[in-house]
Amino acid sequence: MNPITLDDTQLAAVEELAGHFFSLEQIAAFLQLRPHHVTAEYLRQGELWQAYQKGTITAELEIRKAGRSLARQGSSPAQTLMLQLREQQRQTEPS
Repeated sequence: MNPITLDDTQLAAVEELAGHFFSLEQIAAFLQLRPHHVTAEYLRQGELWQAYQKGTITAELEIRKAGRSLARQGSSPAQTLMLQLREQQRQTEPS
């Protein structure tokens, strides 16, 4: 099967829905994709996957910015979260 091809409006919808943390399956239902398209491996390719990743990463960036701002203002829970995120980042960096 070829990757799903979506128009610009659909891709924008994928980004927005992903940014509100809807699952791939929920987004596929919203887009009214054919049932054979709604498989994990099929959804994780092509433009749909790229738009999904962009939406989720953009939303997570906004959350992390807010957390970083709170950490700089002295919020102990936010500081702990930022340190945990940095440690996760270190663990995934190439040696």
